[in-house]
Amino acid sequence: MTRRVGLASVQPWMMAVTVALAMVLAWAFALGSPDFPMDDAYIVQHAVAGLHDGVDARYGGSPLRGITSPLHVLLIWCLSLAMPVPWAQFVVAGGAFVMWVAGTVELARREGVPWHGQCLLAGLSMLGGMIFYQAFNGLETGLAMAVGAWALTLFLDPAQVRPWHAVMLGILPFVRPELGLLSALLLLRHGVLGADGWRSMWMRGRAMLPGCVAGALLPLAFIWWRGEGVLPNTVMAKAYFFAEGCMPWDLRLARWWAALRFFSMEFGLGWPCVGLLGLLVSRLRWVLLPYVAIFLWVYLDRLPGALFHNWHRYVYVLLPALMAGWVALLTLPIRRMRFPFVSALVVAVLACALLFWAGVLRLQGGVDFTRRELAGVSQWVASHVPERATILVHDAGHVSLVGRQHLVDVVGLKTPSSARVHADYTWAQCSPRTSALGVIAQRSGAGYFVVFGEWDQVFHLTDNLRNAGWDVLRVDAERGDTAYRVYRIQPRH
Repeated sequence: MTRRVGLASVQPWMMAVTVALAMVLAWAFALGSPDFPMDDAYIVQHAVAGLHDGVDARYGGSPLRGITSPLHVLLIWCLSLAMPVPWAQFVVAGGAFVMWVAGTVELARREGVPWHGQCLLAGLSMLGGMIFYQAFNGLETGLAMAVGAWALTLFLDPAQVRPWHAVMLGILPFVRPELGLLSALLLLRHGVLGADGWRSMWMRGRAMLPGCVAGALLPLAFIWWRGEGVLPNTVMAKAYFFAEGCMPWDLRLARWWAALRFFSMEFGLGWPCVGLLGLLVSRLRWVLLPYVAIFLWVYLDRLPGALFHNWHRYVYVLLPALMAGWVALLTLPIRRMRFPFVSALVVAVLACALLFWAGVLRLQGGVDFTRRELAGVSQWVASHVPERATILVHDAGHVSLVGRQHLVDVVGLKTPSSARVHADYTWAQCSPRTSALGVIAQRSGAGYFVVFGEWDQVFHLTDNLRNAGWDVLRVDAERGDTAYRVYRIQPRH
């Protein structure tokens, strides 16, 4: 039975929502105009623009190609019918942040956490690590955290689950593919708990199926309307490009473990590890322990370095599970056992509060980088490269918003043929030093290449082109020592 608490239990929820909304409004005021710190956020804007136009005029193919979260794009597209696309993107991000905080506090309230524990968890959900950064990165990270938290809240107590709650299970896979596993495990748990045989279990599961179908129906219709397939191509495209899943196991394990260690310490005193400990005693442990284990195993097997990407943004999908672990520790049946964890939570919140401003400055720095570097190279390409030219890009977002030139995504998110080339060369040779880029340039007839300097150093992009028999000459030298550079490329005769 879920323990009931008094009116005080409602107040932390209201206070948390109010503070979260105030943080959203303060960030909107500080920005002035909505911009985001990651180039991938502008892939979303380009997709929404393609939906309005009915075609992807820069890459060709479906506007939803290269999109991981069709529900995220659908929400932005719907709002963009009434406001500019960047503001629609910001409103979805802000709403998801508020819903994430509210879901965390509601999960704690339903489990019987005292009001002071709810306040501490609210503080952790708002201030922890790079949560605020990830909420406003322009992608689906915040939305994934929010729906994950509410899915756990709705299915916490099987006695309180209603058939319409299954709508959330149908939605989850269309926010992020990894959440499909969480959806399946929650559905299985609901069918098993309280059942007195196979027939009873089937009846309980079947009662949820209409809701699951209803939740999946709208995003599926959206995909069939403008998409090319239910499963996104982004995961395998990145796996082939980065070619980490073919490395020896010791290298993969070292990279994977380093990413998780840095992620944990990023929050101050490694509080996510305590959340993992709490999963052992959580009512949801038979859902969350397999979910976390399989999630981390898949990245270890295919793309361990991705856990570093964009300040560990993929790992943030696990935060609802870690919060559920904290909730379990704060409701241990023996009161004396709770005290060390309450004390640890107080220290964790204080540490996160001290580090929060550094995260905000990092977010502001990312936005400034977008406004200076991404906008700068995009405008230069639009005004200096011939409209009939074909341009290779690896950051496929911002540069697609202005200009008319045909673009080719060398990673393969927007141009699937590039992913197939990397499967044949980069993955097959398990090395970034291959002729894959030369093959992509030759097949596409590209004459220009837009390169981020750090990517060029790590993945040897221009060197690979030269080694494949291409002349590579910078053509935007007047812009100086910029992060992005534009090269004229042509095969040697």
